[in-house]
Amino acid sequence: MEKEFEAQIKSTGMNRKLLLNDEWHNKYYWMSNFLFGFEKFAYFKSFVEHVFVDCDIDVNVNGDGRISKFEKVCIVAMQARRAFWRPYFSGMYGRTPKAITGYLQEWVSICAKIGHCISELPLEKTHNFFVEEMAKEYKTQYIRSDGTVNEYEKDVA
Repeated sequence: MEKEFEAQIKSTGMNRKLLLNDEWHNKYYWMSNFLFGFEKFAYFKSFVEHVFVDCDIDVNVNGDGRISKFEKVCIVAMQARRAFWRPYFSGMYGRTPKAITGYLQEWVSICAKIGHCISELPLEKTHNFFVEEMAKEYKTQYIRSDGTVNEYEKDVA
């Protein structure tokens, strides 16, 4: 996977616009798990949106302008998941390694507090993070009381 990821960076110029693009994640569906540890990018976005409620994070950003809070959380998630060196992030986000260090210093502690809170949850799929209406809205899985799983997906028109 790492070699494939490096090839992606070299061939596509992987950048923040791609990393934030839902269509790109649908095409390269395995990359969300590889980069962030979530089966689907929509799951990762939904998770961030709901567990970082106090941080006022907009997960629907396009990679223009300043690095968003969501992108900083993405950097922390990739650092934790893949242990990338700062030059990887510098290339992807068009920022200096020193700027990346600042983002990590700012957000690692915030993410650690949230991680500590959810570390007490059993993370096998035996429970729901959301009520069913939210699962429908955010196109994620919902486990019914009888153990069956509903997979709410975007409507394909």
